Amino acid sequence: MRLFLLAALLAFLPSLSACRTQERVIVSDPAFDYSKTFPASPPLPKQFSGITYQTEIVSYGVDGKHVKVIQAIPDYALPAYGGLLLGGDRGEWGGELVFRKQNESIQPVLEKNVHGIFQMPFGIVVFTGLAHMGINEGSIYRVSSSSNGTISVTVLHDLPGAPSDVFRTTANDLVFRVISGKFEKQGAFSVPVKDCYLLDKSGALKPLRCTSIIKQVKRSK
Repeated sequence: MRLFLLAALLAFLPSLSACRTQERVIVSDPAFDYSKTFPASPPLPKQFSGITYQTEIVSYGVDGKHVKVIQAIPDYALPAYGGLLLGGDRGEWGGELVFRKQNESIQPVLEKNVHGIFQMPFGIVVFTGLAHMGINEGSIYRVSSSSNGTISVTVLHDLPGAPSDVFRTTANDLVFRVISGKFEKQGAFSVPVKDCYLLDKSGALKPLRCTSIIKQVKRSK
């Protein structure tokens, strides 16, 4: 009996070790810093400076619905399908994904707050979500183009909360954080707890230990 138990324990140890072992995920972007609750967002590349698009901000008051037309500055941009995919995130005031064609006309694609647009080996993905006043939702959409040039999206993954801080890894995967809806004390303040995930090159979504994600250290010559 003792020999049987010992054999079973020895057989179990490798799997236990594998569960605890977490391969490091490396990010090279200098803006990456998951040690901070609110890290700096990567700036929009200079090549997109000066680009704007027309959109609407909708609000409601005691006298009903109000619509304000604005020229929005994109927070995210990606050249695609012979034009530009542009994403905006204005928090509680809304956001959107639009397609700017070569003739500069705008096609609305999705009315969601955008938190990143990325080209992946399997296609283009858009991260969306909102965390505000009890709302905490998020999704990853896959973007496609029809034969007539119309841009559309389909849900690739629904997320347990709003995504943020999306970065590409050196292995060409994507890591990001999701607001869990929980809070923890840091000094005199309560800050949101964020869980980490990885979207790999095939489109699979995996939970990840945040401590396994590190920034690449550039060695001086």
